[in-house]
Amino acid sequence: MYGKRQVWPISFSLLVTIGGWSVSAHGQSVQQDLQQLSGVLGDENAKPEDREEAARRLVSRNSIDGRQILNSVLVSVGNRDGQLAVARALASSSANDPQFVVPLFALLGPDRALTDAAADALATYKGNAQVLSGLIEQAQARQQPAALRIACIRALGTMNEKRAAQALIALLTNDQEGGEIRTAAADALVQLTGLRENGQEVPRWQQWWKAHADETDDQWRQNLLNVRSARLSELQGKYSRLVDEIRTVLTDQYQLVPDVEKPDMVMRFLKADEPVIRALGAKLVFDDNISNRTIPPAIRQQLRKMVGDSSAEVRLEVATTLRALNDADALDPLLAQLAQETDPAVKAALAGAIAPIRDLRALPELRKLLNDPSFAAAQAGAEAITELAPLILQKDPAAAGQIATELNQSLDQRGSAPGNGAWKEAVVEAMANLHQPSLDRTFYHLLTSSQPPSVRRWAIHGLSELKDNNSLDLIINSLDDSDASVRLEAVNALSNVGTFENGELLYRRMNQTEEPDQGVRDAAWQVLIKLLAGAPTQQLTSWADRFSDDPARRAEVLKILADKQTQAHAEDDLAYTQQNIGECLMKTNQPAQASDYFRQALDYWSKKNEERFTAGLTQQLITALLRAHEYTDAVQFGSTLIQNDRSQQMTVGPAIRAEAERLRDSGDLQSVLVLIDEAKKMSPALDPRYAHDLDDIAADVRKRIASQGSSGT
Repeated sequence: MYGKRQVWPISFSLLVTIGGWSVSAHGQSVQQDLQQLSGVLGDENAKPEDREEAARRLVSRNSIDGRQILNSVLVSVGNRDGQLAVARALASSSANDPQFVVPLFALLGPDRALTDAAADALATYKGNAQVLSGLIEQAQARQQPAALRIACIRALGTMNEKRAAQALIALLTNDQEGGEIRTAAADALVQLTGLRENGQEVPRWQQWWKAHADETDDQWRQNLLNVRSARLSELQGKYSRLVDEIRTVLTDQYQLVPDVEKPDMVMRFLKADEPVIRALGAKLVFDDNISNRTIPPAIRQQLRKMVGDSSAEVRLEVATTLRALNDADALDPLLAQLAQETDPAVKAALAGAIAPIRDLRALPELRKLLNDPSFAAAQAGAEAITELAPLILQKDPAAAGQIATELNQSLDQRGSAPGNGAWKEAVVEAMANLHQPSLDRTFYHLLTSSQPPSVRRWAIHGLSELKDNNSLDLIINSLDDSDASVRLEAVNALSNVGTFENGELLYRRMNQTEEPDQGVRDAAWQVLIKLLAGAPTQQLTSWADRFSDDPARRAEVLKILADKQTQAHAEDDLAYTQQNIGECLMKTNQPAQASDYFRQALDYWSKKNEERFTAGLTQQLITALLRAHEYTDAVQFGSTLIQNDRSQQMTVGPAIRAEAERLRDSGDLQSVLVLIDEAKKMSPALDPRYAHDLDDIAADVRKRIASQGSSGT
């Protein structure tokens, strides 16, 4: 009937000019995508499943250009297979574009498959009076083939309109109609009303119609919707359980397959006809990637082909998986799909997959997304801009300023809309990361209690990144914010815009009575120690004294002081500070580090023959070495002391004995023996009284070790 089929003659030049498209790189990708899909629909050698997927993809695009392609195929009488694919695609969607109505009615005829597909597609035009009238007319046309009439009757069974029910009742009760028409009418009434118990019983349907014939159209429709709603809830529950069970069974089966066979199995899933299975395949790839399994190139390539899948569920899962894979080769298909995507959740997922690729070619589409009607999609666009911000600032500073302006305008236009908290946070975060001075006033205005804490945090962060001292007072005011996370951000911001003169504010923030949050108190200390690097020497001495009861923090301040004294060549003062640092480190159980500072101070005073300082430092150094278990160094140091001055026996001997006793009393018995063995190597040797004491301690320790061994402990 149709003759030899030809490739559908839609030219690339037509695609380029449809809708006045731009010929940007991503625009060309969109054009190529549409051209490829249209080519599949017109290819007589294409597999039926490929044609139907191409048609479904065009329907899912919901673009002027895609709809024009679909319409052209519907009216292309030489392309029966393409017409069938498009009609089936329209039947599985809710496109309801009026331009398809006439071509779909034109497909009703002797071709059973085309007729069924067209009728099913027309059934999606709920509430369209023209379609309803046309279906009724065709259903009642006795001159038409029975198959055509039955297809239209079946379509009427999906219409929640009183006129549809009236027409079906008329067909059912008309004795002039054949049995197959009346059976089809009864089945359609069951579909329409959910009254399975009425079945083919004409009297029951007559009684039902008599009870409802006088209802207004609105009353009739509302009653029907109530019945259908209950039935739909039941069916949705069953469907969800079935899908969950299928996913569980297939996932379990996949996990049992040997690793070498997994790629083939997941590829079968990815190419399945059923969207649920394709989505599961993408999810399994995601899971394999998380489990550090190698994803074969063929699987990656298949995922790129599925970016524009006809099912939103599949597109969502594929985009999520590609984000995890961070597949740079997927950028072009991702951008092409984002330019055509209609589902807000999928738009967000596509933006999420694009951002980690770190390619500024994505900026045009991401910037469009900032003004998307959906807050979720616009939020994803802002989040992607945040990820790209460092690259934008590095490679295209001018674009950073333009995007900041666009974000600011979007905030002005939509900032007061309800339910936009997450979107607003994402927008302000993106603005903060673009580091544009022009945004300072916007950040000022966002530091009010009426804004969510997350927005206040990013406003402070934005001011901090600008390093503008004019914002200092606002940031200081935020130290008293009611939200701990905002106070934390304000404290951290002072590291960029504050000076050591703000030390008192930070010191008070470290006080538990003033700041209840431990995280804020800890951050206040970290910022304070950073800012103190800019303080004069005299102030550093005072700050160190403030932490006399906190040796760890006192040591940190003293180290800053030591650096300044080194730069100023204040050698006497430096030696004092080094000794003080060593004392702090000993109090915080850091004897190894303490010994370095004691040694530096001792070396300095020894060169100056300042015995008033060396005696104490000598005692401190040998104690630190012993506490650090640096026994060899301690013994060598002690030997040198005694060689130079035999009176140092009074320093070295008691120190070693005291450490041996401490180790023994603390239960570190093996260290006692190691220390005493090292002490016996001293030359000159320790005074006999100290040596005897060490022998006694060693004997006691060996008895304890033997006792522990015999008791099994």
